Amino acid sequence: MAADNAAAWPRDAEIPLTDVRSVPKTGLARPPPTQQTARKGRLNFLYATTKTDLTNGWSALESIFEHYLDYIIDNNKNLIPIQEVMPIIGWNELEKISLEYITGKVNAIVSKLIQENQLKAYDDDVLKNLLNGWFMHIAIHAKNLKELADKKGQFIAIYRGFLLSLKDK
Repeated sequence: MAADNAAAWPRDAEIPLTDVRSVPKTGLARPPPTQQTARKGRLNFLYATTKTDLTNGWSALESIFEHYLDYIIDNNKNLIPIQEVMPIIGWNELEKISLEYITGKVNAIVSKLIQENQLKAYDDDVLKNLLNGWFMHIAIHAKNLKELADKKGQFIAIYRGFLLSLKDK
């Protein structure tokens, strides 16, 4: 029975608006998102604008992360939790949006650092996935990180230490 349901709803399928009621409630005083509200503003919960100089890869990675934290802190009350958005727009759409705003930039910087032999000899897909995992972790837990503003410095220090551990020389 469960296999039949899984086959009927592939991961990237769009859920009909009539089934939006199945999205878990978070206790917030607002209705669950619809496809229109989930897409509004290209999912602002993932969008962290940066005017970062991408020529210095190391400082660019730090800057993107810091801008992302600032965005989450500044807009925390208006964000739709990723757990509510994913069932509505699907994994493929979420990946496209992430690639456009965050993942694409991080991947380009990592590729550049690999070409310049500035990274230790790790698999480039592993590096990209780990670095992008930081952003996804914060997106998943954004509603639970009420003290994020107070702990921002710790997040940045740990991220910076992680980046330094990847440097080749």
